[in-house]
Amino acid sequence: MARCSQYARLWLSGGGGSAGVIFASAPLHAASQANPGTNGLTGSTNGLDSFGATPGTQFTPLWRTNVSPNELPLSSPCTLKALPVELTRFEAVAKGFDAHLSWRTASESQNARFDIERSIDGIRFTRIGSLAGAGTTTAPRQYTYLDADAGHLTRLLYYRLRQIDKDSSATLSPVRAVSFLASSLALLTPNPAHETVTIDLSQLPNTAYTIVITDMLGRRVLTQAVASNQRVPLAIGHLQPGAYVVAIQSSAGQLTHRLIKQ
Repeated sequence: MARCSQYARLWLSGGGGSAGVIFASAPLHAASQANPGTNGLTGSTNGLDSFGATPGTQFTPLWRTNVSPNELPLSSPCTLKALPVELTRFEAVAKGFDAHLSWRTASESQNARFDIERSIDGIRFTRIGSLAGAGTTTAPRQYTYLDADAGHLTRLLYYRLRQIDKDSSATLSPVRAVSFLASSLALLTPNPAHETVTIDLSQLPNTAYTIVITDMLGRRVLTQAVASNQRVPLAIGHLQPGAYVVAIQSSAGQLTHRLIKQ
């Protein structure tokens, strides 16, 4: 328990007023003297040592120093609890199509596990895996997790850790963003393009895709279903010159690229 260096005064008001107790954590600059009163204690601006009231009966103020916290009225008790895990490092980096996560703890207390969570928008997260914690230890610990082929989902992903105690309470880590290079994903060539643009799907997972091209107002100008592991030529000669968004959609999500039509 921390020592409290606060002090307090106690006034007892007689006459027509009611008695009261006043606690203060700093000098009561507006009042250090009680004058007789019948209607209780009322404030006054008549100097530093004044506490005005109407005529009546009042006792001399009682000084108290070094009031301990348990003597003060509190709305609720304060309980200090050590953090279950002291996380000193958390990193997430892209290596090819994979996301490599690593983190380090300086100490752990009743740590059951780490849940690894992923998001494509940084808001809605989904658990993709778990690693067991070290329980209780004061020794540093190192953890790693591989999210294989994550770069096939989108060019930008977000990761965080959800640390779970043995009593099921949870603590969230900071969020880390992982950016995958566009060159690692589907390529549009040439770009800018005049009559035809080719989309290279050879580096994407083996599944069905739908290619959707929209203009800057969100209007769909081309839709085409394609298979994976091929280079797909798209005729765009009929499009007006300008910027377009090419979305490559699958059941796992979508990739987007910016296309310039000349």
